[in-house]
Amino acid sequence: MEHPPPPEPSPIIRSAATADAEAVTRIYIDSWNAGFGELIDQSDRIVTSELVERWRRDLAEPAPHRWWVAERAGEIVGFVGIGPSRDPVDAKLGELDTIAIDLSYWRRGIGKALASLAFRHLVADGYDEAIVWTVEGYQQGIAFYEAMGWKRDGGVRDNGRQVRLRRPLSIFRLPLSVTSTRPVLLVDVDGVLNPIGFDGTPKGFDAHHFFPEDDYPVYLSEAHGWWLRELSDHFEMVWATGWGEDANRLLAPFFGLPAWPTIPFPPIPFEPAEKVPAIDLFVGDRPCAWIEDNMTPEALDWGARRSAPALTINVEPSVGLTREIVDQLLEWADTASYRGSGNVLDFLQK
Repeated sequence: MEHPPPPEPSPIIRSAATADAEAVTRIYIDSWNAGFGELIDQSDRIVTSELVERWRRDLAEPAPHRWWVAERAGEIVGFVGIGPSRDPVDAKLGELDTIAIDLSYWRRGIGKALASLAFRHLVADGYDEAIVWTVEGYQQGIAFYEAMGWKRDGGVRDNGRQVRLRRPLSIFRLPLSVTSTRPVLLVDVDGVLNPIGFDGTPKGFDAHHFFPEDDYPVYLSEAHGWWLRELSDHFEMVWATGWGEDANRLLAPFFGLPAWPTIPFPPIPFEPAEKVPAIDLFVGDRPCAWIEDNMTPEALDWGARRSAPALTINVEPSVGLTREIVDQLLEWADTASYRGSGNVLDFLQK
């Protein structure tokens, strides 16, 4: 029997350096020619010393401009950059500047990993929205951006040869209140609020067919709504789930909840360990509790090494959130508080 090949390891992503300019230029030119050459009726571009020097200058730009490269086996295989919008010039509007992948690594998850990292930093840098420009008719690229949550906003330039996509960012940002002393509570959905892997119908739950294309219904309990509202008096509540904004659209009305901030994860399916860097960037140095049905070693390690108070609770997915877990969270919330100001937090242990 043939076994499927093992999944490829995640790329190593690091901040770009000026020494990366030659590799970045080559990838940029190759991907430009492969993706755009026929669409814009231009002859193939070539790598020149002037272009390498231009990229060297771009990679050296200080924040808020940021560049990263992805590596496999020590070789640069892709890069991405962000910064304030250049067209229109707007310091409050973010831009996904450039993303390009070595042709031999297309459709192997490198672009997804780089775009997800760039998006998280656009959120963290405080932009309310971000844009990206691409070539009209480049269906592969447009489909990639749309799968990542970007949508065309009607903007065009270069006589219609380039189109603009936009994505809101502020909905993914946790409001930092100077007066609030509540820690953050990260809430997963499947296996926590929607039990999975059980026989029959779980007691106290009703089936909901939110997604007709799925074979399995979503099971929800009104008791969870009571408990979540109780917890919201002690925590800043945040969705930490692959449901994304569907959690606010579909679940919040059932549970009687307001819209919560949503952590931007990669498009599903993604590996559970990929939640950790997104959560780390989103939460920052705030005290944090996390309820999750698949608490990976990476997640447990993240919780153990944080300087801020942290509580990670692995929920039994066939049971979901219980009263005992709620009481544990409430007890923990009384052990740590903070006084916050901007991104600098002074912690107080009661």
